[in-house]
Amino acid sequence: MGLSAEGREPGLAEELEQAFEKCRNDWIEIGRVLSAQKTGEVSHTAACGSFGSDFGVMLAWTGIVETRAAAPERLTAVCDDPWLFRQLTEIPGWRSDRLPALD
Repeated sequence: MGLSAEGREPGLAEELEQAFEKCRNDWIEIGRVLSAQKTGEVSHTAACGSFGSDFGVMLAWTGIVETRAAAPERLTAVCDDPWLFRQLTEIPGWRSDRLPALD
């Protein structure tokens, strides 16, 4: 999907990096809990490594969308990850017509 340049949010890359840093302690705590499970040693999420898990990025995007959804301005978010999309639908103020397929 091609988006026009005027429709893009300026500074979003920096905001994502800041959100990623902001959620790291939550991710570490979740990783500790997961690593204590019987199969925790095979969990990419428990390793807290962004190279092998997109869990931290999901937490960061969730934080950004939570903040934006609470604001009075209307925002359109384009999300092509069906799992992240499902996470975002749990945020109050988020609206979607349909869920994307998981295939």
